Amino acid sequence: MTDDATDLPRQMNQLQDQVRTLQEHAAFADHADESLKAQLVEVDRAVRALAQRLIALEARLAGLVEPKAEDDAE
Repeated sequence: MTDDATDLPRQMNQLQDQVRTLQEHAAFADHADESLKAQLVEVDRAVRALAQRLIALEARLAGLVEPKAEDDAE
């Protein structure tokens, strides 16, 4: 049977190790969270830029199609 006086330092060391591990995991999660947020901002910018390009392309294509429709009506 283990003596409580000698068991206490071992338990304290285990708890300190567990706390240290939890802190490391929390730091990694924080870093991953910040990294993902930055990536989402970049994706949002790219999607918005592509949407603007699509709008411009649709306007150009509409301009090409509409005059032909008017020519066919004459």
